Amino acid sequence: MTRNQTTFIYADILLCFIAAFFFYQLTTWHIEFAFFNGEYTPAFPDSFYHATRILDSVKNGGLIQFDPRIHAPEGSWISWPWGYDWLMARIVSIGIILTGMSPTKILVHIPPLWGLINLFSLIYLCRALNISFAYRVLACFCFIFLPLNQQIHLIGRVDHHFMELTMVLLSCTLVLKWFQDVSSKYFAVLSGIILGASLTIHTS
Repeated sequence: MTRNQTTFIYADILLCFIAAFFFYQLTTWHIEFAFFNGEYTPAFPDSFYHATRILDSVKNGGLIQFDPRIHAPEGSWISWPWGYDWLMARIVSIGIILTGMSPTKILVHIPPLWGLINLFSLIYLCRALNISFAYRVLACFCFIFLPLNQQIHLIGRVDHHFMELTMVLLSCTLVLKWFQDVSSKYFAVLSGIILGASLTIHTS
């Protein structure tokens, strides 16, 4: 690796953290979505059901797969895949150990903080496409100010869409890297892992 390439790697890392800082400010600007009467709470309808499943897993372990309270009176199997809620529950559990904060407070902050991971994934994709550093900066700028991205990473929006975006970005990047060198077992295996894991986040 040349000195110039190393410089750009450090520049990309710095760009990620700067972009993620501003993105976090934007996605937590309206904290009233997730903080009501002195308590943290999920925001918007789907978030409540995800939060119920996640917080139950944090408290009791395992993961609810059958819910007797929906499709009354017979109940129903939960159609959402297990991966997202299970992973979120493990993140919350680790967060409790590290910070001592309440599970709900940690949970509602994960989507805006996840912006850092998605920005890293975006820059990795840009590098795979050999996009210049100036355009990588522009890509981060567009990512930050795209209303859809702000919505899916909004504080309290504990829905699976922000993690779906991670899978899309990583799938595109790894498959592209694999196609650039079809003899590479490394990127073939990674592409398979990500494409398979993405179905545990959302089946579509």
